[in-house]
Amino acid sequence: MPRTHLSRRSDARRDLIAEINQRRKDKHITLEKLGRRYHVSGQRIGQKINSMALNYDELIDLFELLDMPPDRILWYMSGGNYRRE
Repeated sequence: MPRTHLSRRSDARRDLIAEINQRRKDKHITLEKLGRRYHVSGQRIGQKINSMALNYDELIDLFELLDMPPDRILWYMSGGNYRRE
């Protein structure tokens, strides 16, 4: 029996990283600008996004900056298990 629950969680994580990077590019927000906002280098903030090593405050601020809809945030944070009724 395949472990679909574990793969769904890793897929949601990969999709979150991709959506953050896409929204960042759509809004013309460079890694350098984000780095200045969080007082680190652009390269370091890119590494933190790609490894999802952001702390809670940085993640919430990033979601607000990128105008992420609440239902997408819930979907990603639940590991792909959130369903809107």
